[in-house]
Amino acid sequence: MRLFLGIELPQTQRESLYKQLIPLIRKYPSFRWTHPDLYHATFQFFGEVEDVEKLKDSIKTTLFDKERFTLYGNGLGMFQTTELVLHMTYRREKKIDEIVHSLETTYPTFVKQREFVFHTCIGRAPRSSKQQFFLLRKILEKTEIEVSYPVDALTLYASSKSSDGRKFVKIEEFPLV
Repeated sequence: MRLFLGIELPQTQRESLYKQLIPLIRKYPSFRWTHPDLYHATFQFFGEVEDVEKLKDSIKTTLFDKERFTLYGNGLGMFQTTELVLHMTYRREKKIDEIVHSLETTYPTFVKQREFVFHTCIGRAPRSSKQQFFLLRKILEKTEIEVSYPVDALTLYASSKSSDGRKFVKIEEFPLV
């Protein structure tokens, strides 16, 4: 299973984020924009996991004494995979860094392949020329986003992709203290 630890955005924040993205959506109608019902913050990506129970135990151990926190949107950006992934980033928080560090030490088979960007995916676009890439990056960086919300739980999700698009299934929710 392809798994990640995520945070569900409250309905009011999903609606607010979508409204703030409407000018971009109108400017780039050919992009595959994420439906607001699918907005979530990808906290930690694990990739293909065979032993789901072991991962769940590691997460429980890690989050046992971790405190609630508030997320603050920090702007828009993008990164490349086989396509461009447009996303909202979040302000760095000490409580988040502590959780990530604990996860990396508690879950021994987790291998950090690159610097992970804690984000909410807002859309996907085909790779483009360098000129178009830099123009889009500049437009995203200039777009101001105001989103903040309290986080009182992290959720383990399974992710799959089909011809109907991406699908996220909640595996288990882990409350914070």
